[in-house]
Amino acid sequence: MIKDLIKVKDKVEYLLIKYPTTRDSDKELFLAYFVVFCGLKESLDGEYSSFRKWFLEKTPELESIRRCRQKHQEKTEHLRGKSYKHRNVEKEGVIEWVRKN
Repeated sequence: MIKDLIKVKDKVEYLLIKYPTTRDSDKELFLAYFVVFCGLKESLDGEYSSFRKWFLEKTPELESIRRCRQKHQEKTEHLRGKSYKHRNVEKEGVIEWVRKN
């Protein structure tokens, strides 16, 4: 897991250096990441420019969507997924370990 974080960190740094527009826009950064490292442009089969325009103009910030999901799941139990429940079990284990040590 930590290797994945380091890899993402390094990739983001590369994009920030190589493409200055990514420094001021998370959407530009997401697009650049998906194009350079995930093959987005090739998978869109010549439709990248229209997708890019749509993404930049019509979609909310991805972080806003994530934060809203997080808030809903925090307040409403039936909206929580399996990973939310798993994290709470792990959290309780860590709390117990800290108390013992």
